[in-house]
Amino acid sequence: MPYLIRGADFLPRRGYATIIVAGPISRGRATTVECHSFYSGKADTYELFAHSYTSVASEELGDEPLIDAATKLGEERLYSVLREASAIQYEAMLLGFGFAFHAKDKSYLLRLHCQNLLSAEIEERIIQNTQDAELKSFMDTVNKLGRVTSVKRI
Repeated sequence: MPYLIRGADFLPRRGYATIIVAGPISRGRATTVECHSFYSGKADTYELFAHSYTSVASEELGDEPLIDAATKLGEERLYSVLREASAIQYEAMLLGFGFAFHAKDKSYLLRLHCQNLLSAEIEERIIQNTQDAELKSFMDTVNKLGRVTSVKRI
C-alpha cells in the first residue's frame, strides 16, 4: 500500500503540520506501520512512531485500524506542539475552527520543498528512518531538487 500524506494549517514559526503514514510493511513475522509527524519548518518537531504487530494480529485486524492508530498518534503529537505554541489556536481547533488534517497527494511534499518550507533536516530524517522503499525513493528525489532561494520581480 502506498504511503498516505495528511496536512493541516500553517503555524507561524513552525510551518505546515504534516503526517506521513507508510505501511503496513511486512518483515518476517511482523507487520510495521510508520508515522512521520512534523511541522515542515521546524526540525525539532519531527517524530517517528513505528507500530509493529505480529502478522497474525494484522491479518485479524486488517490494514485500516493499524493505519488509523498510527495516524491518530501523529495527530496527537502535532496537537501537543500546537497547544504549546498557541493556546488560543489550539482552543479554536477544539471548538472546530480550523487546523483539521486533510488528505494530500505526493505533490504536497514537493511544493513544500520547492517553496523552501520543508526543512532539509526533516527530509534527511525521513530518508534515514523509513523502511518504506517507495517513500524513501520519493523523498530522496525531492531532497536532490533545487529550492527557491530568491524571487525577482519582472
